[in-house]
Amino acid sequence: MRRFFVAFTACLVEAASIGVAAESPFLVYGGKAQAVIVLGENGSPFYRFLADELNRYISAITGVSLEIATAPQADKLSILVGGPEV
Repeated sequence: MRRFFVAFTACLVEAASIGVAAESPFLVYGGKAQAVIVLGENGSPFYRFLADELNRYISAITGVSLEIATAPQADKLSILVGGPEV
């Protein structure tokens, strides 16, 4: 459990430190998703699990589920999940 928490926290810290091209700094605004969780095309099952868990927590807090994609979207904040091999 501790390993999961450390990895999950690292994902959140990484997401917060990314330079954002999107106009909105919010993950969810007005009941609509303003962000997308980006999981590389070669993402391992572990990183897919992390992306799903992150989405589950965001959904529990905001009531909105984010899309999990393999590429960033120009009009949305990107939350990158993965390691150097992804």
